[in-house]
Amino acid sequence: MSNEYSDYGPTQRLGSSGITEPCVRALVAILTSAYRPEKITAVFHPERHGNASVLFLVWNWFYPNITIIPDGFGTHGGEGGSGFSDALGLIRFYNVPLTQTWMYEEDTFRALALGTLTEEVFDEVCEDVEYGWDTFPVSSVWETTKDGKQLLEVGRWRKIYLPQH
Repeated sequence: MSNEYSDYGPTQRLGSSGITEPCVRALVAILTSAYRPEKITAVFHPERHGNASVLFLVWNWFYPNITIIPDGFGTHGGEGGSGFSDALGLIRFYNVPLTQTWMYEEDTFRALALGTLTEEVFDEVCEDVEYGWDTFPVSSVWETTKDGKQLLEVGRWRKIYLPQH
């Protein structure tokens, strides 16, 4: 076992595999917390018709480990695609470095989405590259106040109330 892999210990998983809303909420919880992630990696798995499923790996959020936000995102139209666009907007808004990698083995991608990170998969995701921001649409994000409470407006429809610190 490599030292680097063992340093990350057990992973944690926030969100629900295949369901966009809990995955977006997990990302918001991470990005609005008092702790800043070192980076986030978008892991793509190719699907039919040129689209891809997407999950996120959040590196060293509040202690040295990897938090997995499962595959509630996609590059297609619909809820998964708009959730992915919103996630990109949030990551850019909070200025967290974003990298990307492709995972072609479906069983390996599904296992990672469910929280299984083997040493081989760890080595694979460590071969990430800087994300190309012009590849997919990115939602606009801005802070505003409503009824005396701070909130984020993401895209055209999502309003997220910020925690009071």
